[in-house]
Amino acid sequence: MWEAIKVILSSDNSIQVLIFSLLIVIIVVLLIKGNFLKIHTPFVTLNGNEQERTILRQQMEFTYNYVSGLYGIIKAKYPSFDELKTKYILEKIYDEVIIWISFNHITRSEMYIMVKSEKLRCMICSMNVHEFIKSDDFSVLIKRWTKEIINRLVDIREYYSK
Repeated sequence: MWEAIKVILSSDNSIQVLIFSLLIVIIVVLLIKGNFLKIHTPFVTLNGNEQERTILRQQMEFTYNYVSGLYGIIKAKYPSFDELKTKYILEKIYDEVIIWISFNHITRSEMYIMVKSEKLRCMICSMNVHEFIKSDDFSVLIKRWTKEIINRLVDIREYYSK
């Protein structure tokens, strides 16, 4: 290998080869930066990040608004719940949904929704919460809310991926 490099660098046109190689690299970088060239492989994606950032921002904004709306619903239906604990639980739910968004494998399948809603229910029940929250009625609410969140997140991805 070193012999080959020595031969290339000691040849008469070595400066031309180096300049040409550098020029090609600069042109490729400028094309990628200028949004004229997109390279997508299973391991690396160059460019096209603005669309993905827009999708993630919209999904996070929707999640924040939805979880904030849940606080109003819970406070209106169950005024006896501890306000700070409710906010803390909703913040944990928000954090969990953000993790789903970051992994970017959200689907509408019933199994996926069931697993995610069960994960949320277990996370909530592991805290010192009101007995109603540990009931099956609340479990149905969590499943419905999880399904609404997941469906909307998939809708956002489909809309902005066009």
